[in-house]
Amino acid sequence: MNIADLVPVARSVAQHCAGLPLAIIAVASSMKAEYSLPIWRNAFNELNRNVQSVNGDVKDMVIQKLRFSYDRLNDPKIQECFLICAAYPEDSGIHKEHLIRNWIRGRLVDDMGDMQANLDRGQAILRKLVDNCLLEDVGNGTVKMHDLVRDMALRIQHQLYSS
Repeated sequence: MNIADLVPVARSVAQHCAGLPLAIIAVASSMKAEYSLPIWRNAFNELNRNVQSVNGDVKDMVIQKLRFSYDRLNDPKIQECFLICAAYPEDSGIHKEHLIRNWIRGRLVDDMGDMQANLDRGQAILRKLVDNCLLEDVGNGTVKMHDLVRDMALRIQHQLYSS
């Protein structure tokens, strides 16, 4: 596969983010390890499909792009770990160790046999969420969720758990 073949599709994907920095960063982060042209074309198609469901509101458009990053987690337990983060107060730092221990207590981290292995698995999940720009590492052992990312998480929770 020639990387140059990806450039036109990658540009089209970026254009779907409408110049919105948070959307561009989230989509780019979730696609950074992908070198397959069909995967990039599929990403373009998914973003194109989602654009048609947004009513022109910029906030809704950004949330749709962020949802793409959430959907690409491809693991229901990691997605649930992410959604739990929205339960923390808006604009507050979340202590990483506290968060991971809550995931373990809630059985969202697969039991790896001993506590250290479970903590390591929790760290791997946390790293994936940070790498996909769904959480921001703010130093001092804490992460934070951007307001729009939190809004997206709350919308997903509402869709999943209401009715």
